[in-house]
Amino acid sequence: MEIYFPSEEKINEEIRRLAAIFAENPELLEQLFSQIGNRFLMVGARFGKELAEAESSDSFAPLWPSMCKILDKDLSMSIAVGYLNVKYSHDRENTIRLLDLLENTDKASQAVQIHSILECSGKYLQHILKLLSEDVIDLNCVSHLRHYVISDKIEETEFLDFILKIKDMQHGSSVVLDIFWLYCEKIKSNRNMLSAYAKAVGRIIAIEGIKNFELEEGNSIEYELAEVMEICFVDDNVSKEEIKKLFISLRDFPTVRNKYKGSCFKSLMYPVAGLYVEDFLDIIVGDEKGPYELEREIKGGNGISTNIIDNLNPEHVFLWADNSKRRLRVVKLSSGFRREENGQYQWTELARKLLHTEDGKQILEQFAKKIPPMSWSGSRSKIIRERLTLLQELKSDEYLGEIACREIEKMEKEILETEEYEKQKMSNMEEINERFEF
Repeated sequence: MEIYFPSEEKINEEIRRLAAIFAENPELLEQLFSQIGNRFLMVGARFGKELAEAESSDSFAPLWPSMCKILDKDLSMSIAVGYLNVKYSHDRENTIRLLDLLENTDKASQAVQIHSILECSGKYLQHILKLLSEDVIDLNCVSHLRHYVISDKIEETEFLDFILKIKDMQHGSSVVLDIFWLYCEKIKSNRNMLSAYAKAVGRIIAIEGIKNFELEEGNSIEYELAEVMEICFVDDNVSKEEIKKLFISLRDFPTVRNKYKGSCFKSLMYPVAGLYVEDFLDIIVGDEKGPYELEREIKGGNGISTNIIDNLNPEHVFLWADNSKRRLRVVKLSSGFRREENGQYQWTELARKLLHTEDGKQILEQFAKKIPPMSWSGSRSKIIRERLTLLQELKSDEYLGEIACREIEKMEKEILETEEYEKQKMSNMEEINERFEF
């Protein structure tokens, strides 16, 4: 058991023994990594610490040149970080000098990442921006820094100004969104609230993220975008212009919407639509027919079970639909009825309001077309019969009764035809089953 499951003490003892060997023979480090690569890195930071403790103290960091040679193989830089952590605790100035020298080589990215792990400040964020502008490092390097640039030692305004500048760089939107989302998670874990300025920055990042969303293998940035939208647009200080830009982006740049819909089976627009009903209706729904995929998303098609219109404040939707064109637009995109927990179908509150307008007769005809399901499981005729109660409820209505009776007659005819089709289909299935019985 001790061989296959060594104790923590045994592991530490072995690490110290190996560290002492490599401290005396630094040239073996590169040879070691050429053979085992990243498999050693489970204890990399501990090994780096032991190397620092075991090496000769005649000069400062004598193992560092050998350490630099393995940086490309030690992808997490765990050994270098463990090693320099010890050096940094004893002599900050000389440790930072080593990293400054490394920054002037082809390992500038690694130098910046290690520096940020050891210490990161508002001043150093400005230095990172300078290196980016000079093409010394790229945004991939910044992406690796996401856990360190949200340090408590950095003022919030310094951090937010830093990511705003990165946002404007090519491919910067996704990197910034990822970093800002982590920042939100950190604030939430500390049970704090985002400041008004942070929310304002988050709104800018969300809008830019929608416009510049990039599909990447394994990229889950759409989840982060959804959370940032929910956090930063729930705010009394959101301007009309910001809301307008958000919905225009959601309407005109469908890539992220489609990715989120495919991943989560719900609409990215749903949370913000409920917050800003009138703006959603003005920009996304509009007075004219929109793109097919957008309308399907509003109605809850393509795997989405939630109809957005049905879940908005009915009073707000009704006030918006102040003319015939808008009312019929809302009717087209809403379901009009829902099934209650007791299994009974009921008109939605919005549908009842619309039915009692001057366009009520035409609206009832449109809602009646939705009663026969387009997709279903089980018996279609049974579903139509259950939904028929919606029309029967209106038979005695002075204004809508005539239309309701006419639609009931049409539905009863369709029920009979559907029942006949279902019986014939069942009969054919039984015949096939009998034919293949052994």
